Amino acid sequence: MGQKIKITEGQLKKVVNVITEQNFDDAITKYQKEKSKEIQMSREEARLMYNLAQNWCEGNVSHPDCDEIIELGKKLKID
Repeated sequence: MGQKIKITEGQLKKVVNVITEQNFDDAITKYQKEKSKEIQMSREEARLMYNLAQNWCEGNVSHPDCDEIIELGKKLKID
C-alpha cells in the first residue's frame, strides 16, 4: 500500500481537474477517431461488400485482411 501524504483541498481540486480534463480529452479524441472511421451504408450494400471480399479471399487465404473481413462479418452478423 502506498504512503499517506497530506495535501490541501485546493491541491486536490487541481489534481481532480487535471485528471477529469485528461479523461474528457481522451474520450473526445477517441470518439472523433471512431466517428471518422464510420461509413453509412445499407445492410444490402454491406452484405454485397462482404460477399465480394469473401470471394477475393478465396484466392488469397494467407492475406492478413481476410481474417479481419471474417471477423467483421461475424461482428455485423452479415453472413
